[in-house]
Amino acid sequence: MISTIHFVYIRYQHFYEHFFRLKSVKKKIKLIKINFLRTITKFHFIWLRLVFSFGLMSVSMISPLLQAEDITLLNNTNFVQYMDADHPVNGSYWLTEPIDLSKFNQWKPVGNESAPFSVKLYGNYKAVNGLNITSKSDNAYLGLFGYLVNSWVERLFIDKPAIEATGSRVSTGAVAGKVESTTITEVINHSGKIRSSGSFFNVGGIVGKASNSTLSNNLATGTETVSGKHGKSGGIVGYADEHSMIRSNQYTGKIVTGCTYCEVGGIAGRITSGSSSNNNLHIGLMESTLQANGTLYGGIVARATDASTINSNLNSGAIKEPKILYSSIGGIVSLVEYTPSVERNINTAKLRDIDGGALIGGIFGEAWQSSVRENMNTGDITHHLYSHEHIGGHGLGVIGARATRLAVENNLNTGNVITGNYNDTKNVLVQGVGIRQRHNIQAGRVFLNRNANSSLPLDLAEVTQNKTQVVPQGLDQKIWNVEPEKAFPMLKSINDNYQDLLRLNNTLNGTIIFPAILSQFATPGGPAEDSLLDLSVWSVRSEFLPFLKGFLQQHISRSGINCEQGGFACTPEVIALPTEPTLGQDCPAPEGTPVAQAYDVINKQLYVVIRPSLDSSALVLARYTGTELDKQFGTCGKITHYLPDMTDWSFAGDSFLMSSNNNRYLHLVANKPDKKPLLLRLPLPQKNNDKSGYIIDYLPERGSEVSVMTGRNGIIYFAGKSPLDFFISRFSEKEHYRTLSDPLQKQDNISSMSLSPDGKLLYITNVVNTTKTAFLQQYESLALSRNKSFGVDGEVTAMSPDTFPSYEAVSAVHRGWVYIATITRKGDQLAIRRFNPDNGQVDGTFIIDESLPKYLSDSDAPAGIKLCPDGQYLHAVKYDKKGNFFTVTYDDLEEVYRTSKSLEHPDVLYNGVTVTDRTIYLPYKQLDEMGSNHIVNIMKIALNNPPHSSSGFPAWGIAVAVVVPAVAIISGVGAYLKYRTKPGQTGLGEAEQVKLDVK
Repeated sequence: MISTIHFVYIRYQHFYEHFFRLKSVKKKIKLIKINFLRTITKFHFIWLRLVFSFGLMSVSMISPLLQAEDITLLNNTNFVQYMDADHPVNGSYWLTEPIDLSKFNQWKPVGNESAPFSVKLYGNYKAVNGLNITSKSDNAYLGLFGYLVNSWVERLFIDKPAIEATGSRVSTGAVAGKVESTTITEVINHSGKIRSSGSFFNVGGIVGKASNSTLSNNLATGTETVSGKHGKSGGIVGYADEHSMIRSNQYTGKIVTGCTYCEVGGIAGRITSGSSSNNNLHIGLMESTLQANGTLYGGIVARATDASTINSNLNSGAIKEPKILYSSIGGIVSLVEYTPSVERNINTAKLRDIDGGALIGGIFGEAWQSSVRENMNTGDITHHLYSHEHIGGHGLGVIGARATRLAVENNLNTGNVITGNYNDTKNVLVQGVGIRQRHNIQAGRVFLNRNANSSLPLDLAEVTQNKTQVVPQGLDQKIWNVEPEKAFPMLKSINDNYQDLLRLNNTLNGTIIFPAILSQFATPGGPAEDSLLDLSVWSVRSEFLPFLKGFLQQHISRSGINCEQGGFACTPEVIALPTEPTLGQDCPAPEGTPVAQAYDVINKQLYVVIRPSLDSSALVLARYTGTELDKQFGTCGKITHYLPDMTDWSFAGDSFLMSSNNNRYLHLVANKPDKKPLLLRLPLPQKNNDKSGYIIDYLPERGSEVSVMTGRNGIIYFAGKSPLDFFISRFSEKEHYRTLSDPLQKQDNISSMSLSPDGKLLYITNVVNTTKTAFLQQYESLALSRNKSFGVDGEVTAMSPDTFPSYEAVSAVHRGWVYIATITRKGDQLAIRRFNPDNGQVDGTFIIDESLPKYLSDSDAPAGIKLCPDGQYLHAVKYDKKGNFFTVTYDDLEEVYRTSKSLEHPDVLYNGVTVTDRTIYLPYKQLDEMGSNHIVNIMKIALNNPPHSSSGFPAWGIAVAVVVPAVAIISGVGAYLKYRTKPGQTGLGEAEQVKLDVK
């Protein structure tokens, strides 16, 4: 743009000087023509360049780099010619293909302190592989680049970089060791390994040290291992100063420390001199391997000084029992000093310092001359657990451990405290001098461990304390949201963090759980779609980790990024639909009976397994987008698999999608009398030319019958009946098959199986047919044994016959609770309970007992029930063979929707049903138009009717909504036609004619 303006100015100046020197009118006219043609040619070139730029871009946003005058295209061949550390070429570059640096045994970073490098690199979402650096030098700058100034790097995927430094005063990051006046944006460090073992180091997942720079919208997933002393380490940046901005970044990796007097933060080690850490997410892990004296640990930032800000961040990362002395731990920041502000942050991480050698606080560890406002801590604090004596720098607080001259206002704590020192229980909010406290809410519980012997179980006694009253008087209604049906208010300003936390539920192998205690609180009251992150850049979905939109799934899948539910919200490939063939005669609906289904929540696709006939050995796998066959899959949306003899085999349980050996499969199980049950895996090819075949595994117990199945993380679990008893089994590629050694004894009907989000706990629901009693058992999935701490010997009586005669029971794990739903045989009564997964205690605030319309007689097939988690919602789906369909939807304790329908096509498959975005897709079979064959179609039902609603929007309202805008449009058009040709005027004002007479 600047070069274009400069061109116009020079061209005008040149024309002006020559025009008035010419005396001949003909020469003047010729000069006008020449300059006109040159100007048009120049602007035509500029236009073509912009069009070319738009064609290259994979998103509808112009990169600032495209404003450069000259851009060099880089490929795997010429990359090193321009990025040669000995003779680098400053300029603007565009990657056209992935760059492989593995051919260099050791990569030499570009730019150093004596000769900084200036570059504008548009990565074009391409990968850089094979970045390996090992350095023993002092005062080094290590990364893809060493030292950058006045630079811009964006949209780059650095895959598995490995950097190791043993010198002192070394700055290390995947992108650069140090940057000044530079922007780094939309860069991913995937599974990097960075090690630093010297002193006075700066280590970051993206950049080691940043001065007057911006690091935004970056993602790091790797591991940082630091040892030595006086170092700074952060998931994104080690040290940021001179008004640097660290915003909208995410760290999901691991920082392992073994250093003394270090500063370790989930996002940044230290920020100073007016720098900021805002709108960042840390959901990784920090742990220490050695006793680290004098080290600062912060969930977001370790240390903030000199007018820096830490605002609107979310820490759900773990700080794992650091071995520390004279140190400090803060859920958001460890140490703040000299006017920094800490506002609108949420910490959910559990903080543990068993020996009590540190200052430990839910928001901050230690603060001087600062302000802490509108933050929330939900993480439990375990501190000074066994010793009754002070050790090291001792102290705790659910907001902060120790402060001097501090403003603490409108903060909220819901986390519990467990300590072995009575002095810790006296003032658990914040301790110190010169503190101004106002409108803080302390709703957590405080427990004192009376047993000083660490070899014996804890002896906990709750300490009576003056908790904040339910709704403190004088709360500012502009800051706090109060809901009459909730016991406690909620901060309005943390809606962005709150909504992100809600979406992160059940992610990262289930280690992130939305705190159950927040069900007692109001919500912030803001829009559910809000996020800390820039939604034009990030993809966010419920039960997924945020991910950068521009990096398409098919381009990064080889790197091993987990894009399944609980992993990253990857962007699927966008493919233009072909014009041929079209649905109709060329793509008929599949014939047969649907026997299994599974929904791909990432790509929003439904897979249905169809059996053409009972005596057929073929199975048809169809894929649907919405209710239509997806013609990009197989032939007209269908792939046919020809199996061994399948006569008399029956499919059971809920099928599901799962990856194995870098391939994706739909898993289902089938039974046959006197035969071993079989596990069938049908491949889901990404391309039509993929010829991957199905896989069959036979389970050991001949004559057994599998009733239910589930799976996660490459492991499949089964439960069912054997000739002698009931059994639970596990199958994986590694150990192949394992059966529970303590089989179930008394249950007559196993009706469902569910897993905790991290896959560590397994739940079985079953009903004793003779007594109509519903039971819920919890098992440790690794050992396949009862978890004795759950209820009585791993079992709770979920529903007794004196309160509810259960016929079928199902379970689901949702938002930190285990839910169980039961119905009677005729489906005329529904009951739902939820239990604490730690001890099996029932939640007395959530008791659902409901009478439903009676549709069935004693001779009809029984009704069925499903529980379907869907983001923040939980759906109970009741159905029967007559086509009666009923759902009720809960948002925690609140019923938000219900649906009741009589389906036109009652022959519906419910096994494996999934609810997504409050929508359910049901495969059903019906006769074709000729009435001779059964075909399979999909029906879509929206579960969004408010409970007990009226008949809907009135007819007069619809008329007004249609007529009023129409009248307004017609009036506007009429006014325009009337006045646009008014004599003597044009659309731009007075008409003016200019006559040019050139002789």
